[in-house]
This record gives sequence, C-alpha cells and structure tokens, in this order.
Amino acid sequence: MIRAKIVVLITKKPSAIFINYALRAYWKIRCINVIIAYESDKKIQVITYDPYLPELEKIVNLTNSTQDLFYDKTKDLHRTKIKCLLTYRDRTKVKRVEKNDGVHYEGKDYAAINTILTHLNGELQMETMDNIILNPWFESIYFGNQSGRMMKILNQRDISILIKSERFTVDNEIFDNLYPHTQNDLSSLVPKSTEIPMENSMLMVYTPSMWMAYIVTPILFLLFMVGIKKLVGSVIDIQKLYFDIFRILLVNNVASFPKNSLERLLIFGWIIGAFIINMFVQSKITSILAIRKYFADINTIEQLFSSGLPLYSIPFYIAEVEKKYAGTEYEKYAESLIPLSSNEGLMDQMIYRTDVSKIPAFLTEHDIAVFVSQCKHLRKNGAQVYHLVKESLMPSYQSYKVIHNSPLLPILNKNMRRLEEGGFIDLWAERAIYNATIEGFLHPEEYDETRSTKPLSIDVTLPWIYILFLGYTLSTFTFIIELLATIRNHCKRIPFRH
Repeated sequence: MIRAKIVVLITKKPSAIFINYALRAYWKIRCINVIIAYESDKKIQVITYDPYLPELEKIVNLTNSTQDLFYDKTKDLHRTKIKCLLTYRDRTKVKRVEKNDGVHYEGKDYAAINTILTHLNGELQMETMDNIILNPWFESIYFGNQSGRMMKILNQRDISILIKSERFTVDNEIFDNLYPHTQNDLSSLVPKSTEIPMENSMLMVYTPSMWMAYIVTPILFLLFMVGIKKLVGSVIDIQKLYFDIFRILLVNNVASFPKNSLERLLIFGWIIGAFIINMFVQSKITSILAIRKYFADINTIEQLFSSGLPLYSIPFYIAEVEKKYAGTEYEKYAESLIPLSSNEGLMDQMIYRTDVSKIPAFLTEHDIAVFVSQCKHLRKNGAQVYHLVKESLMPSYQSYKVIHNSPLLPILNKNMRRLEEGGFIDLWAERAIYNATIEGFLHPEEYDETRSTKPLSIDVTLPWIYILFLGYTLSTFTFIIELLATIRNHCKRIPFRH
C-alpha cells in the first residue's frame, strides 16, 4: 500500500462541517499536506489543516496568505505536546527521577528528543507502560496479535515517537527509523582477571635462569681461581678460600687478605656481582608486596572464544552474531552462545546477581556494558567483577522509532543528524555516566596502568647498574691480563699468603 503524501481536493462550495471532517480524517492517517480548493463568490478558496496550531486555528485559509500551498507545518509546533512512549525503562538511556516537584526524566535519549522538540517550539510529554498489564514490546511475553496491540496502544494514546533507542532495523508498517544517532557496538563483559597468587609471583621473579645464575656463578669462579693458580704455579686451598668468603660476607673481616692477593680481587668481584643480583631480586619482591598483580584481561575476540567462558546474550543478538561469523573460523564459537530467556532486562540480570563469585560472560550493547562494568553493585571486596572487552564482536547502530508515515519524520531526521554530527549525543552519554558516578551508582573508571604510581625499585636505575657492572668487569679482566703479562715478562712469582 502506497500512501499519498500530498492530496488536493477540488470540489463545489462545501459546508464548513465537510471541510473540517475531511481535513481531520486525513490527519488521522498521518497526512497533513492536504488542501481543499473550491469556488466561492467568484473567488478560489484554498483551505488546509495545520494540526499544530491551537484548536480554533487549525483550519487555515491560504487564499490571502503569504504561506506556500504545501508549507512545512512541522517547523513550528506552536507548543504542541508531542507524546513519546517509553516502552520499558533503561537507566543507560532514559532515567526516571522523582523529586519534590514531581517526576523528571534524564538520560541521553531523553535529552536528544527534548532538545529537538524544544528547537521546534514543541513540548515533550513522556508516556510509560507502567499501567499496562501485558507489554507488547516484551518479546518474552507471547500472545496473539502483538502488532495489533501495539497499534492500539499507539492510537489510543496518540503516540508520535518511541523514545527508547533500539537497534536500527528495517522499517515496517508500524514504525519508521529515525536517523541512526549512535554506533552502539555489541561488546562483551567477562569476569575480571584474578590476582596472581604470591607463590606464582615469586616463581616469576626466581625463574630457573635466576637459580642457574646463583649456582653457576660460584662454580665458574672456583674453576677460574684454579686455572689462575695453576697458571702462576701456586697451590689453592679450597677449604680456606670458601672460609674466607664466608668470613667476609658475615663479619666483613678482610684483614687476612694482603693487598696484592689475587684471591682478594676475584672474591670481591664475585661478591659485588652477587650483591647486584640480590638487590635486583629484593626490589622485585618489594614491588610484588606493594602492587597487586593480575593475570592478563581478555581484550580480543580470539581470547574471548578460546577462553571457554559461557557467553550469554539475548536471542536477538545471538542470531546476529551467528549470521556474521557463519563460515569463519569463529563459527563454532558463535554457535555456542547461550540465549537468555528474554530479550529485555539484560542489565538487571547482570547487576542484581546474588552470587558474584561465579559469573559468566555477557554480550550486550556498549553503553550498557560500560554501566555494568562500573556498577557499584558488582564489586567484590572493592574490586571490579566485570571487565569490558576492548574488541567488539560486531557494529550496531541505534535509532529512535516514529509512527509509520509520521509528518515529523523529515524534520526529526534533519535535527538528529545535526546533533550527532555536532557531538551532542556523545556529550549526553558521557554526562549520564558522570551523573551516575556522582550519585553513587557507578564507581569512577579505573586509571590506566601507565598512569598508576609504582614504588621506587632498582628497575629505575637498572640500565646504569648494568653499565657500571660492565665497566667493573672489563677493568677486572684488564688487571688480570696485565698481571699475567708482567709475570711472564719478568719471570717472577707473585707471593701468596697461605
């Protein structure tokens, strides 16, 4: 069925009752570009209907008017109340607030529609489904002729707009889509990564290579000492050597070591090397005790599917995901998504769980996911329970619904596009999160790890220590080479104290 947008009625001089009835009848089928032309007193009279004027001025005579025949009647709503239906509450988009002076509404969607209607000199009147026993927009409640029930409610209440934004879908005979006001991708909420146990953290510091360094270093030192002693023709006393090392480390007694002793140089070289390694390990342990370490969070689609977490979502979203990933490497994972029993109330199902120790993963709209990840009800011992995966499963565009063939559709589309391109939609979304944080419903978003303050450790000066240690090593080997060269050139022995 194709409904005419412009209607011209040419007739003999009709009665005032006929003119009023005909024009109002066309308005009931959402057609306001209607004119009636007839001859009266040898003059052509042109009559039209403007539903947004006061009741006694709705019938407009264009004969002596400067208005165009089919002027845009929606540019000025003349303080007409435009009724907008909130099908079900969603605190991320429309929030009902009860104050001393009455009921008020807040949120991104409410601010967008209210701004447009105010610009058009109209008034926004909110209608809710609080008094409806069977809400036809709840797909989980099945009953016959849901579309007919929707139309009945819309006609009885004279609804023009469905203010609760929904996914951008194909127009039908009940609703038309407004300009998509935001890209609200489908995001995943997964359990926040757990803290790394202390024993695992210690194993991360005392790696096998670290243990190997502690064991191999004294062995190499011993072999090196034996080689030097054999080279200069002296006999080494291993028991006395390690006793001297123990005495130096314990009581710092170096009186028995003569200044020209080779053992003295090598022992102190090993002690300094061990000291640097020990300080490095101690700084790591200090950092472990001062900062909580967590396993890596899930941030990609591949990590999400390979984690084996049960991923729940509403049936409508699951069907879209399965359609997108059909024939890809993620097809079997997309088919394993678990549908919830209802397409509504997903946010409440996630927030008001009695047991947050065993939580699954959820697939939902991005703005809902942001609210849930920061919700104060989802904290365990002060820590987050949900983590928002950075990579989205699929893009999703959202729009408002208007009554099919509504005369407001072109003007609303134009102004909605202006708000979206001007960044106002994003501004109101951020403001909604900010207000919820001030009210105590949300916790502030956590700082990035790169901005967090960490305790001072040897890691800060580690490059300079490596440079100093390298210089010390080179000077040690230079001394040994010069000493051996002197011994060979002068054929004399260096006295060692035994």
